[in-house]
Amino acid sequence: MKRSHFNHPAFSSLMNKRLTIVYACAEITSSVGYIQEIDEGVSLRCLYEVLIDIEQLNFDIDNFTKNEKISILKIMEKLFIQKKSFSMDCVAAYVKILLKSLAHV
Repeated sequence: MKRSHFNHPAFSSLMNKRLTIVYACAEITSSVGYIQEIDEGVSLRCLYEVLIDIEQLNFDIDNFTKNEKISILKIMEKLFIQKKSFSMDCVAAYVKILLKSLAHV
């Protein structure tokens, strides 16, 4: 396990809550298309910020349960694969940050 005070159970809980909020937002925007006030860009930015924190704070993703790890992939599926309207640069930024996070494992 990585040595970092950011791997404390309370911080892990905070990271999980942030991830849950992003997942809920992505779920709403993907299933309720008629609500135009909800911008899926907000979900994208929030997810990116969580991933940046995971990488920069040396957060051990093993602190997430299997379901929480899967939820990251589900969010990306809802935002990228189902929408299919993002630039390659945008997708590449997410792939890069995921790979950087996984490289620390």
